[in-house]
This record gives sequence, C-alpha cells and structure tokens, in this order.
Amino acid sequence: MSRVVQFSFASEKDKGEFKVIAGRRGLTLSQFVRWCVYKYKRDREANTAGNRSRRTSEAPAHDLSE
Repeated sequence: MSRVVQFSFASEKDKGEFKVIAGRRGLTLSQFVRWCVYKYKRDREANTAGNRSRRTSEAPAHDLSE
C-alpha cells in the first residue's frame, strides 16, 4: 500500500492562500492538509455520535402500561 497522496488546488491563488494559512500555524502545506483531514474526521465522528444521541433522546417513549 502506498503512503503517498497527491492533491491539487483549483488555482495558484488558492494554493498560495492555504500555504499562508499553513505557514501561520508553523506547518508545511502537506502537514496542514493532513491536519485538516484529521480534524474533519474527528468532527464527523463527533457529529455522528451527537446525532445518534439526539435521535435516541428524542425518540417517543412507548407506554407499556396498557
């Protein structure tokens, strides 16, 4: 399995903008993209867990006393 991933930007302007953001964080562009992917994954997992929890708590209670 290859560990190399390539990515591109829509324009040189976009690439430059993200390179500046990465630099402000003390990261290379590749490190910044990797950080973004991990953050996205973490947020998705948290949102999925939160949505699951909300659905459970909002589910109508069944009255079994009858």
